Parts: sequence; structure tokens; C-alpha cells
Amino acid sequence: MASAEDSTELESKVLAGNQGLDDKYSVEAAEFRANEALRFPISEAAPIYEHLLTVFPTAAKYWKQYVEAHMAVNNDDATKHIFSRCLLNCLQVPLWRCYIKFIRNVNDKKGVEGQEETRKAFDFMLSYVGADIASGPVWMEYIAFLKQLPASNAQEESLRMIAVRKAYQKAIVTPTHHIEQLWKDYENFENSVSRQLAKGLISEYQPKFNSARAVYRERKKYVDEIDWNMLAIPPTGSYKATIFFSVVGHLLEPNERELGEVLELLGCLDGVRLSVSISDRWLWELEGRGLISSKSFFKFMIDDHFFPTFKFCHLRPTKVEVFNWFLASSKLNTREMLQRRKPCLYLSLK
Repeated sequence: MASAEDSTELESKVLAGNQGLDDKYSVEAAEFRANEALRFPISEAAPIYEHLLTVFPTAAKYWKQYVEAHMAVNNDDATKHIFSRCLLNCLQVPLWRCYIKFIRNVNDKKGVEGQEETRKAFDFMLSYVGADIASGPVWMEYIAFLKQLPASNAQEESLRMIAVRKAYQKAIVTPTHHIEQLWKDYENFENSVSRQLAKGLISEYQPKFNSARAVYRERKKYVDEIDWNMLAIPPTGSYKATIFFSVVGHLLEPNERELGEVLELLGCLDGVRLSVSISDRWLWELEGRGLISSKSFFKFMIDDHFFPTFKFCHLRPTKVEVFNWFLASSKLNTREMLQRRKPCLYLSLK
């Protein structure tokens, strides 16, 4: 524990740093404060972190340092509050891996319910940083988590295998630093399940993997030059800032495929004339009057063979049967489906 004298010393040093550096965006002063905060308990260091993050709200490394200080003393409430403040504003893999570590520690003692909460947290995390070039370890951790889930019967074992396969198939088409290792792991996984089935699946995903690997190699040329811990400050014209803006500019430039899609979209809009005398409104194209109806939707689904083997029971109204089919197929926005899309769910741990 730091003494009162140490705390006074810290305040004096920070004050001296502030007096010596008029610019509140001084990177040197920020690094000094962050390093000094490590020497003190979180109760005394919290004001320093709050000041840093007020000036640099997108500094993922400071958020991570701040939240890890609370995690070290098992302050779960403060940890959840900090994550709710920073996660969606700082889409950096190290911070999100810290989040999933916290979630797993909290849920490990809850049994099956905790495992389900952890799985949802993984899905939540991958929906935001799963496409990051540095997300390879995240996919690997998620797959390892799925593999160790308990299965008490053949059906549960089959569901677990399907979940692992889906995770692998998403990971191997994502251009990350670990794409080669993920592909090798996927091949081993499929061969361990069924060599006969593996041959067809690997042949199907080989071209997709090759495309993702090519994208990764092209993207890596630019990403390697980016300093991901660089603080967001007003432009200074420095050499480092110039290089950073140049690299980011290359990443944001549209490629030939994207330009082609824009031209195709403009071609679709060619000849469209908007009338200022008619207000905008939605039109239901399956009905001549433009009004939505269950009858027109049902007719469309049957005529286009969306339900080739679906049999309706005449004891209940047709619209009830359609509703039941959507419900059974998880196509409706039920409470559970909506909760999966709400980040707050994963931060509101019991």
C-alpha cells in the first residue's frame, strides 16, 4: 500500500508535469501520469485515470490499465461500469480480450448458465472485433471454449461439433495474422471427425481461405506501419503523424471492386425521378395496392417454394401457422433474440 507521503509525492510530480507542459494533449505528460498511477492502489489512482481518459477517451491502453487495476482487487461492479463506458468506443483486441477474461472469471462458477453467458459474450465480442486483423487469438480462444463445453449425450456432442465447425469456418475466411494456423487447425478438426466428410468440406472452403489469405497479405503491408497505441491528438504535422495518416488513407481508399459496385448502384438509379409533391412511404410490392397483408405474403412463400415440405393444419388459421413456423425457426424478434443484440446484457452480470 502507498503511504500518504507517496500520494503527496505523486500529486507534486503530476503538478510539476502539468506546469512544464502547457499542452493538455502532451503525450509525454500522459505517459508519465499513467506510469505513476501503476505505483498506487486503485482508490488513489482512479482520479488520475479519469483525468487521462477525459483527455484521451479512445486510448484503449489506458482503459485496459484502468480496468485491470479494478480486476486485481476483484471490484466487479467498477469493472463492469468501466467496460460499459469504453468497449464500444475502443475496438481494440487487447481491451476486448481483457473483457472476455473478466466475463469468464465471473461465469466459471455458475455452471451451465455461466457457460451460456460466456458464449453470448464471445458472440458479442466477435460481432465487433471479429474482423480485426489481430483477432486470430480471439477466434482460437472461442473455439477452445466451445471444444471444452460438456456434452452428456450424443445429441449434445453433435451440437457442440456443429458449433465448433461453424466457428472454424468463420475464422478461416477472416483475414487475420493467424489465418494459416487456423486453417491447419480446421483441417485437423475435420479429419478427426470424419475423413470422408473432411475431403468435401476442405475442398469447399479452400478457395475461400485462399481469398482471405490474399486479402490478409495485402492488408498487412499497411497495418504493420500503424502504431495502434498512438494517442488521438490534434494534428501536429510531425513525421510520425504524417506516416500514420498516409497509411490510414491507403486503407480507406476504395478498390476497383468497390468502385464497380458504386457505378452499378448509380446505374440502377439512372432514370429515377423523385416527386416533391408526394411524401415518402413504404410499399408492399406483393400487393397491387401497396398494402401489406398476410394473404399476399403466404401466397408468395408458397408460389416461390419457400415451404416445399411445409404442411399447414386446417384446424388453425393460416396466419397462425405461419407465425408458429417463424417462431420455431427463430425468425421472430423475441426477447432472447433482442437481448443478443444489446451490449448491456453482457455487462449486467448477476
